[in-house]
Parts: sequence; C-alpha cells; structure tokens
Amino acid sequence: MPPSSEPGDRRPPESGRPTLERAPGERYRVAEASGAPARPRSTARAVGIGALVALAGAVLIVVLGGVFSLSAGLIVLAGAIGWWIGRVVAATADPSRGSTIRWIVAVALALDAVVLGQLGLWVHSLSQGGALGLIDYLVEARGLLVPAEILVAVALAWWSAR
Repeated sequence: MPPSSEPGDRRPPESGRPTLERAPGERYRVAEASGAPARPRSTARAVGIGALVALAGAVLIVVLGGVFSLSAGLIVLAGAIGWWIGRVVAATADPSRGSTIRWIVAVALALDAVVLGQLGLWVHSLSQGGALGLIDYLVEARGLLVPAEILVAVALAWWSAR
C-alpha cells in the first residue's frame, strides 16, 4: 500500500522522467539573466521625474477644484499626490546619498504641487469673474482646506520617500 501524500509533498523521482536544468522561477529574473543594465539613479533624475508628477498633481487640483468644484476631496487628492511624489523620488533617487535628501526633495515637490495648484485655482476663479486677491481668495473660498492639503501632502511625501 503506497504511503498517503500530503499537499506539498515531493514525489520520489521516477526513473526515465527528465528533470529541469534550472528552477522554473529563474525565468522571472530577466534583468539578471540578460545582463541588462539597471536604470541610472540620481538626485537630478529624482527631481525631474518628481517635478513632472508634481506638475500633473497641480493640474489635477485645478481641474477637480476649479472645473468640478471639489473642495474637501482635494485633501485626499493632495495626499495621493504627496504619496506618488515620495514613491517616485524614492524609486529614482541615488540610494548612496541617504534618505535625507530623498525626503527633502519629496517634501519640497509636494509643497510646490499644492501651492501651484492653489495658484491655479485662484487664476481659474479670476477667469470666472472673481475679483479677490490671492490671499483673500484662499482665506474666503478655501479656508482651512489649504493648510490641511499642504499638511497631508507633505506628510505622505515624507513618509513614502523614507
């Protein structure tokens, strides 16, 4: 009577059955096997790609906050922008420079994204017939949402870039 097998047990090798030259999972190690060079990582590259993400985030703030009149949802958007900036900076920055430069770059870009987005909202309000100055507009129309957006974006950029 053959012994009972449990899931995950290995079968004894059968005579005449071919064995593999290498493990099946090795085919997923494409970069190592093909000798393809890894993408260069540098602080300048991190700043450039992070700035593109920040610019896209600022445009999203203007579109969702100005065109679609979203208000409290911009806090969630600011958090997502900060998180994405932090992840992009962490993925493209030179790891030998340490984590301090990564989170400084990420925090600065997240702050820039939210501030540029708020400037865009003000310009959009002027195009719709608004007459308030920048500070008056931000205080009257956005209130405490602006500091909340900045705080959330900066905190998530710092956290995801560490």
